[in-house]
Amino acid sequence: MLPPSYQAITQRPVLKLPNHARVAVWVVMNVEHFTFYCWSTTAVKIFKTMLTSY
Repeated sequence: MLPPSYQAITQRPVLKLPNHARVAVWVVMNVEHFTFYCWSTTAVKIFKTMLTSY
């Protein structure tokens, strides 16, 4: 699926919301999962220096 072609904001059709609303709110939950693996002592040393540099 290709994104729609560019259209200037002044050339777009008017956005009509239900009940003549002027503001729309879209609530989205972002879930990210990162796993930290210690494969070698080098990875642990890099992680510790990154943590203490703050």
